[in-house]
Amino acid sequence: MKFCVISSGIGELSTDLKNEIEKREHEFFFLSYNDVNFGIKNNKFNVFDGTQNDLLGYDVYIFRAFMKNLDNIRLFTAMLKGKGKTIIDECLVDDYFSSKLYEGYKLTNAGLPYVNSFLFSNKNGASEYVGEFPVIVKSVKGARGEGIFLVKNRTDFERLLEGEIENWNEYLVQEYLPIEYDIRVFVVGGKVLGAIKRSKAENDFRTNASVGGSAEKFDLTDEMKDIALRATKAMSYEVAGVDIIQIENEIYILEVNIAPQWKKFKEVIGVNPASEIIDYLIEKNGKNGK
Repeated sequence: MKFCVISSGIGELSTDLKNEIEKREHEFFFLSYNDVNFGIKNNKFNVFDGTQNDLLGYDVYIFRAFMKNLDNIRLFTAMLKGKGKTIIDECLVDDYFSSKLYEGYKLTNAGLPYVNSFLFSNKNGASEYVGEFPVIVKSVKGARGEGIFLVKNRTDFERLLEGEIENWNEYLVQEYLPIEYDIRVFVVGGKVLGAIKRSKAENDFRTNASVGGSAEKFDLTDEMKDIALRATKAMSYEVAGVDIIQIENEIYILEVNIAPQWKKFKEVIGVNPASEIIDYLIEKNGKNGK
């Protein structure tokens, strides 16, 4: 079986996937997003790499870190699905938007608890509508803790309105919940692999490992597992990192990540998500009659 991993570069996670694919005696191929080309020639639509090789000749396709190339990846995945190829995640074809607002829409429609959030087309009236402070202001397309501001009061918020942010329709304003940690739940193919407790980085409000947050194993309650699985299903994701918090007896979803990093999870839990992903895809490919 031929596996093709499509990402921005061969890092540790792509290497994990490569090792698991080859361990099972399948073939691994890597494709950079920069090498995905499209063309219409003799009334035929083609997708090919930089050396004119057809990119439809693999059996299984794994997409990672695709946010900057989303429109092209939508087209690519639609072609693959039309050819009956096994891909992950299939929602990229017709049910994915790189938007935390869309995420909030999907989750609340499924009856899941989501933190209070606002998106403004412009800054007019924004300060009055938000009401309570502090708040978190984050890019709707941000990842790894990037593009996030903690705004402590109305004065600082109005200063942000006037200065640092130009396109307000690209930023989500969320209620700030006073927490010392959040919980990252890893889900693959409808199965919870485990969870880590991510504590805030020193002198920071973010829990991301990429900004220095620490992590330890966390034992999930049945309710937390159920919420993580329902959130993943609501988003139509096959692989997900579900970030939740608990304040007293209330559980809230912070976000659901479609292409989660797993370096820290693997270190803490001792489970390699790459192994679970490849096993899931082999089974999925079999169900597709391949």
